[in-house]
Amino acid sequence: MTAEAHFQHPANLTPKQAAEFLQVPETTLSIWRTTNRVRLPYFKLGRSVRYRLKDLQAFIESQMHAHE
Repeated sequence: MTAEAHFQHPANLTPKQAAEFLQVPETTLSIWRTTNRVRLPYFKLGRSVRYRLKDLQAFIESQMHAHE
């Protein structure tokens, strides 16, 4: 069973939910947003930050490395 099967979230996640999904501290996401050190798409609804689940999944895929 995949991690996603155990992890049910709506299509748009709060920073807390996104951090939980990525298994990183919420402060890490904040640093990535403010410094552009890591390009992880997000959007704002008023002052609230949201992440699309499909963007988080694409981010994980882009981070995959194969051992040769």
